[in-house]
Amino acid sequence: MLTQAVTPELIAQWKALFQKYRPLLHPNRKPASLLASFLMECYPLSVCTDHCWEEAIRGNVLKNPFEWKKLPPGVFPLPVAFRVKNSGTGASLYQSQEEGNTGSPIYVGMDLITGYFQMEGGCSLL
Repeated sequence: MLTQAVTPELIAQWKALFQKYRPLLHPNRKPASLLASFLMECYPLSVCTDHCWEEAIRGNVLKNPFEWKKLPPGVFPLPVAFRVKNSGTGASLYQSQEEGNTGSPIYVGMDLITGYFQMEGGCSLL
């Protein structure tokens, strides 16, 4: 998320960083089930039963060619969503929320088939 105006100097800086580190980048995508396990071990979560989240995740997969091409033929997305509770280790995520998200619930959604994931209300799971 941009928190300042984009200037030609910033763009030049971003391009230089990309050129420097691009050769070192290699995909290391983990399965969504592994991400879900990590989240459940590290943070207090509640499963979202609101079907709006499932529909949003499903729609994001099906309307994005990069994602839907990962679906095997005849298979549909299998979305799951969690709300990070503002207690225990989850409290640190709420304390580090950026301006504009302060006080908003933190949700993590993923598709267990393609590995697609999204996070709303926070910027880091570290």
